[in-house]
Amino acid sequence: MTKPLTAVIIQARLKSTRLPRKILAELGGRTMIEQVMRRCRAARLADKVAIACPKADVEMIFYASGCVCYAGPEKDILTRLLITADELRADKIVRVTADCPFVDPELIDKMLSLACQGKEPIVTNTRPRTFPDGLDLEVYDVGFLHDLCSRLQNEDDREWFYSWCLENVPRKHILSVTNTHNLSHYRLTVDHPEDLEMARAVYKAMGNEIWNAQLIVDWLDGHPEVKKLNEKHVLWSTYGARPTRGGAECS
Repeated sequence: MTKPLTAVIIQARLKSTRLPRKILAELGGRTMIEQVMRRCRAARLADKVAIACPKADVEMIFYASGCVCYAGPEKDILTRLLITADELRADKIVRVTADCPFVDPELIDKMLSLACQGKEPIVTNTRPRTFPDGLDLEVYDVGFLHDLCSRLQNEDDREWFYSWCLENVPRKHILSVTNTHNLSHYRLTVDHPEDLEMARAVYKAMGNEIWNAQLIVDWLDGHPEVKKLNEKHVLWSTYGARPTRGGAECS
């Protein structure tokens, strides 16, 4: 049996509402989008890594990341991902958001392995949420996404298709990956200035190393003053699920 071709696709854009152009912010001597790309490329089971972004942002994001970018409509994430997946000839894709600079390559590998071995078209680690916010990952079968694309006509559903899937796709078609310990009270995404301040402190300690999720959590436990920087934005995390629709796109 031929191994499926796998790709990590980073969903990115510059028009974030809460913290505009955040993916261009400096983080450990690089741009945030470059750090995200660097961590994704460290995943051993990912054959390719690319960025899906709006047409207007392609040039700037390419120069900020050094990664190949594929353009699509700004408010239709589903189409953007499929354009990129088809260009890469991918069978399975991992969706990563560009505002998550601590994406874990070991977790990408674990979920890709499960997706390639199993029959479920979706593998997710957010239902229930047991990983830190900012380590959200989904692996999709590209054929499933093409079928979904032909079915979803509502603009909001196409923009938030991953939430639509979790709300409407039968549970038997979704494989949920959970962590041994519930770490949902850790916040490792960047939506606010306090998040960026926290991320810069961790990256200063990391240097050029790519820490996995457990090392990052352990470091934050040893530096409570850094962990507290963005604690006020973690309130909903204890409920085990991130708000699904509305607000800015997650990149």
